[in-house]
Amino acid sequence: MKLIELQNIIDNEYTDKIVAYVNELDKYSKIREVFTKREDSKKIGRSQLTKLLDSCKNASSVEELKLYIKYQAAKANKGQSWNSIIDNNNITFVQYVLGKIDELIVIAENIYEKVNGEIELRIIKLKVVEKFLGYLYWKGTVIGNM
Repeated sequence: MKLIELQNIIDNEYTDKIVAYVNELDKYSKIREVFTKREDSKKIGRSQLTKLLDSCKNASSVEELKLYIKYQAAKANKGQSWNSIIDNNNITFVQYVLGKIDELIVIAENIYEKVNGEIELRIIKLKVVEKFLGYLYWKGTVIGNM
């Protein structure tokens, strides 16, 4: 099986679910406080989202990417940027993203079974997460421009 066939499976069978994960951000009351269209160290801008997407494309594994996200959160001040609280239950943006990545890993495992192991699970995970982060980039840009 080729990567093009894998991409077709992801696009045809999982795109709606991945988009729904990103659109869940709309339900969080404080999400508009996370994104900005200008460079602002207190918020996440397009350049941070671009770097995240690039990091995914260059990562060897999803675990490596998760470590990078945790690193970004560790650099941010409490309550700002990745550590911004997005709802009244004190869920931070980084917790949301890492939680969704964990859910995407389950999707990747399902795809791995569908392709009978013909493509490495590591590659499938990265492709699924990359799609999510691409949509997150779009969503962040939209929210930042509101």
